[in-house]
Amino acid sequence: MSDNQPQGNYYNKYESKNIIEKRLMQGFFNSIDRCLDQIKFQRVLEAGCGEGHVTDYIKRRYKCTIEGFDIGEEAINKAKRYFVDIPFYIHSIYELPYEEEFDLVVCCEVIEHLEQYEKALEELFRISKKYVLVSVPREPLWRFLNLCRLKYVKDLGNTPGHINHWGHKEFKRLLSKYGNIIDTQSPLPWQVILLEKR
Repeated sequence: MSDNQPQGNYYNKYESKNIIEKRLMQGFFNSIDRCLDQIKFQRVLEAGCGEGHVTDYIKRRYKCTIEGFDIGEEAINKAKRYFVDIPFYIHSIYELPYEEEFDLVVCCEVIEHLEQYEKALEELFRISKKYVLVSVPREPLWRFLNLCRLKYVKDLGNTPGHINHWGHKEFKRLLSKYGNIIDTQSPLPWQVILLEKR
């Protein structure tokens, strides 16, 4: 496993008490809602679920059957403690033990960490029956905002572990190779794209 492979959240933005971060996270979840409100789904998988916050949000908001996985044992153990009614597993995103069995596959804040992000995307689309939702930081805005708050200055605002950086057009171009784009959202400072499998 690469040192850059994410294992949970580098910084737990989901539980932040900071009012600005809470508003940013609300914008992120609102964007997920705007995408998912357009489609019908029942069985969902979250890939790279970390401590399970997005998994739990989707379960509560959409009353669906959902499970999550991450490569990090510590993150999965936390997810199991936090959200006891959701099944969580340890898997590599590159070799998933599923067939084409999920109506929706969700992958938030993961592929910016992956050396083999195209292999990961192939797996996500392989196991989806119809839809895939992916989010990543919006660059270069992400790094600029980190610099504004004097974070990761020696790395020019790059969050530790982020090895891939996409602007909006580049990210859409990448994902278009795998599916048809249904919707794009740009909650500050992310980009969220919903696709339908071809």
